[in-house]
Amino acid sequence: MIRIGIIAEGRPDQAVLKNIIDYYFKDNDYDIILIRPDLSYDATDRKLQNSAAAGGLSRVKKDCEEGILLEQFFATDFEEKDQLIIQLDTAEIEEYGIVRPNKSDPDYTTVLRNNVIQKIKTDWLKEEYPNQLIFAISIEELEAWLLTLYEKKDSTSSINPKSKLKKLLGKKGLNSKEEYNNYASLSKDFRKKKTLEKALPFNESLALFCADLEEISSKQ
Repeated sequence: MIRIGIIAEGRPDQAVLKNIIDYYFKDNDYDIILIRPDLSYDATDRKLQNSAAAGGLSRVKKDCEEGILLEQFFATDFEEKDQLIIQLDTAEIEEYGIVRPNKSDPDYTTVLRNNVIQKIKTDWLKEEYPNQLIFAISIEELEAWLLTLYEKKDSTSSINPKSKLKKLLGKKGLNSKEEYNNYASLSKDFRKKKTLEKALPFNESLALFCADLEEISSKQ
């Protein structure tokens, strides 16, 4: 069995990632482990259980630098094929010393994504776990990935995709609340081959993440 851990900014992000992973690993024996935000909260934290506020970029950065959660994940029945997904949005990356290229650069998405990955690998993780990491770097917000399911327009360079998604879902009479269960429902079609394949050309960072998943799943 391959174990796939997820450290993400929020619970809704985990829900979207889980649906995408379920598609690519459907033919494998796998287990998805939601590491951060964690599903198991004590009573005082229960209000955050389904919330987007349960993580954040700062929390992901701290987890990477401390390394405790990564050590625990890879120490528990670790096998070489196990993988850890780290998810980050790029809307606020300048605040973390990550260089944002000029948006007129035709390779903007690839360059920005690589800058984020390099920062995580080199500065936050100190080159630990070089072969066990998958990066879900969403430009600018993960909602840009969801947009591909609800309109056939390129969302790669969408300004404020979260706001755009809410407006689009409102017009369709759909719930846009940032909760795990709702985002799981909104992104469930990522588990369908035809729908996912039609979505990929409309967001480059989504396509890059899916290409990595496809490569890894094919080797299992």
